Amino acid sequence: MGAKYECIVVGAGPAGSAAAFTLAKSGVEVQVLERGHVPGAKNVSGAILYTNTLNNLIPEFRAEAPLERSIVRQRYSLLTADAELTILDLSAAAFKSKPRENAFSINRRKFDAWFADKAGEAGAVYQSGIRADRLIRDPAGKICGVETSEGRVSADVVILADGANSTLAKQVGLRKRFTPDKVALGVKETLSLPRGAIEDRFNIEADEGASFKYLGEPVHYSPGGAYILTNNDTLSIGVVLRLSDLSVKGVKPYELLESFKNHPRVRRLLDGGVSQEYSAHILPELGYDHLPQLTGDGVLVTGDAAGLLNVVFHEGINLAMASGLMAALTTAAVRENGGYSSTSLKAYNKMLHESFVMKDMKSAMGFHKIMEERPDYFDKLLKSAVRFATDAVSITDKPKNEQIASAWKTFRSSYGWTALAKEAFRLWRLVS
Repeated sequence: MGAKYECIVVGAGPAGSAAAFTLAKSGVEVQVLERGHVPGAKNVSGAILYTNTLNNLIPEFRAEAPLERSIVRQRYSLLTADAELTILDLSAAAFKSKPRENAFSINRRKFDAWFADKAGEAGAVYQSGIRADRLIRDPAGKICGVETSEGRVSADVVILADGANSTLAKQVGLRKRFTPDKVALGVKETLSLPRGAIEDRFNIEADEGASFKYLGEPVHYSPGGAYILTNNDTLSIGVVLRLSDLSVKGVKPYELLESFKNHPRVRRLLDGGVSQEYSAHILPELGYDHLPQLTGDGVLVTGDAAGLLNVVFHEGINLAMASGLMAALTTAAVRENGGYSSTSLKAYNKMLHESFVMKDMKSAMGFHKIMEERPDYFDKLLKSAVRFATDAVSITDKPKNEQIASAWKTFRSSYGWTALAKEAFRLWRLVS
């Protein structure tokens, strides 16, 4: 190839295209290297797009982007082998109008292609079907380009947006190989269903969408979860579990997915669906205190490659977009001042920490500590909560107050007063 650009972005996902769009709008010569034959080719249907960052980049996106359904219903449930306890089921008209209409189901293949096209219209140059093999250093050690499957491309600065498996960030020592307890595997299947059937089963209108999320039985009471997401005429069904837990439990991902699909509280929602596609995807679950180094001389790391995933609220795309935007803003600002040293690029870290990105990552630290220190929360506590609810609402010859008191006594006996108080205080400390 032998070309020279001011900036090279590796990866054409949400982080990469957000960076490319912003840089091109700022007048920076930017090339995007994408391994797939087109942007989005490696992705499959089904994801939630939270649009706070996209709205800042492209305010008119609602009229242009290939959105599926506006998510107006969100439901969170605990599942045991034969019961479901819904802890939140919220449907609100407010989610259909600004400023709260900010969550949409999307087909990643279509959306990523559209977003790349928008960056291309702004002036970014996309090269698809190109494998980025390694980063190139100049004699002083600064990153000055990328060695690709088609030859060398030179640049003043490189932005890495190449996903959780980022080999380039590892090659230059910005991060270590993720260990199995810091990586989750998500497996997803897409089922086609008539639009009317989707709307009837999920109690939504023609232009509305729903997101159902589950803890407990679907992932063998480990940290992780399962979900169902409505698209226009398909459902996305998936499970997410850390690699370390898959090993300990001795289960295969597709077995978890099939078991979830056949759960008595789930299978009727999926009845008659025709399988369209199946995929697996690696997700970083590092936690704030295990994040890698995000900048070096001539290089910045964004999105999944940087470990930016909020595991509590299952948010990744919006964090990726925001990090891509901030990496681009930093690059454009440094360009004006001259030099892309690690010191000057640390403005990117400052920007991230002043935004919702790192503030949310910090808030999720407690959840990561629970996963590490008290995995039994996802077994004993969830089962006890479902048992308490079942006992409390059962109809017996006892008065209601006695029935509830008896249910509480059974729940309390699982821990004891002192232990329960300690665990409540510990949980509050971890998440506060």
